[in-house]
Amino acid sequence: MKKIEYIAEVLPDLHLSLPEDIIQLLNLTAHSKLRVQIQPEHGLKRDLSYFCGKWQGNDAQDIVQDIYNSRKRNNRSDNFEL
Repeated sequence: MKKIEYIAEVLPDLHLSLPEDIIQLLNLTAHSKLRVQIQPEHGLKRDLSYFCGKWQGNDAQDIVQDIYNSRKRNNRSDNFEL
């Protein structure tokens, strides 16, 4: 099955545009069935703080720095002998 990705425009009547070249390429006619996945063109932007309650409201750079600082405070060593 052919898979094509393109940027659609939401028309004034809230339908999505479908370019003529894609219609021809897929041999589409009225009432053809398509599988559609929708994602905003700009993507679903969520910063790291959305997923991390401790860092809610902080920017990603501050969160990463906090993680590195936490690692430095951790005295555990992977170099040990049994």
